[in-house]
Amino acid sequence: MTPARGRRRALARGLVSGTTGLVSLAATAAPWYVEPTVTLYTTYQSNPQYYVTKPRSGTGELATLDLPFDWSDERSSLVVHPTANAGLAQGATGIGQHNRTLDSLGTWGYDRGKLRASATLSHLDLSGTTNFDLGIVRPIGYENVETTGVGTTWTPTALTTIDLDGVRSRNSFHIDTPTNFVDYTYSQLNGQWTYATSERTQAIVSARYADYQPAAGTLGSIDHSLQVGGSHAFTEALRLTATVGRSRVKLISTGDFIYGDVYLATLAYNRPTTTLIASARQSRQPGAVGDLAQTTEFSVNYTVQRSERLSYTLSGAYSRLEDTFSVFALQRRNYYSVDFETHYMLTSQWRFNAHVNKGRSQLPGDITHPVALSATSAGGSVGISRVFGRTRLN
Repeated sequence: MTPARGRRRALARGLVSGTTGLVSLAATAAPWYVEPTVTLYTTYQSNPQYYVTKPRSGTGELATLDLPFDWSDERSSLVVHPTANAGLAQGATGIGQHNRTLDSLGTWGYDRGKLRASATLSHLDLSGTTNFDLGIVRPIGYENVETTGVGTTWTPTALTTIDLDGVRSRNSFHIDTPTNFVDYTYSQLNGQWTYATSERTQAIVSARYADYQPAAGTLGSIDHSLQVGGSHAFTEALRLTATVGRSRVKLISTGDFIYGDVYLATLAYNRPTTTLIASARQSRQPGAVGDLAQTTEFSVNYTVQRSERLSYTLSGAYSRLEDTFSVFALQRRNYYSVDFETHYMLTSQWRFNAHVNKGRSQLPGDITHPVALSATSAGGSVGISRVFGRTRLN
């Protein structure tokens, strides 16, 4: 066994052990509650696959079940949230007809902080074209995602906070026809030190180590990054947090290094009925060719609770991804999106939901295609939900 593989397995065992411990703790005391919601909705999308030529639209009708369970006592809590949907998709809707997800999050408090553990299991449908008929979009397989994490927040003094988190994600694709999808495992260790210099201002230092291992190919890598910055509350409602630094990616196959800038900035405005969050981020994430793609993202999210019955959210985002093969830029992709959704409680048990969206995809010219390409997609959905309310189980 290689040292790198041994580290990954040791981290995985630690994550699973921590999650299992919290689940066992929750099963022995305090009441459990469940709060089910069933949603029926219909959706339309003009070109969800962002085809440049021969755009394909489609419709879908789905039923979704949300079944969150929660437990808590004076110091600990646990939430287990399964979701599933089933229905019929026609044409190129690109929606998952049989998606299934299980999320869980547990916390345990101690004298100077708290421990946390999380796990997510997902089965996500994939849609696309086959090599024999590029004009029709249909289900072509599914993706399994397994993510586990453990962490702690420790406050050794009244002015200092230390956060440590380990996360391991495993993505595997199950597709009958040949594709460019790459199975991979991504293990991360993140740390952050925060020191309060005043009642409103904090200094922040954050560090990251990650090990990226695609199941096939030779593009495994190890990335490190260090960021410094701070956080300042201008008022009780308005806070700015920003860090900036450098990252280094070591390519396992060649030993070459790729350097880049990384940053994270968030401006948050929180009032009892209004929330506005604007963020900017540049980082690394698993890419499309078994690499770590450099990702730049800008987003704005505005949520208003107009009354006990009515709420709506307006959001916009831009992202740019750059895939690198060895030290050469292989592919660039730009995405723009705008979304609006609203929820209205018809009664205490029935809720109306509506959503509209528009997106644009751009592929600047590069070595894979010399001519720049772009495509747009627009659509929406309407639905109704039956909310059953929170019920004690024991």
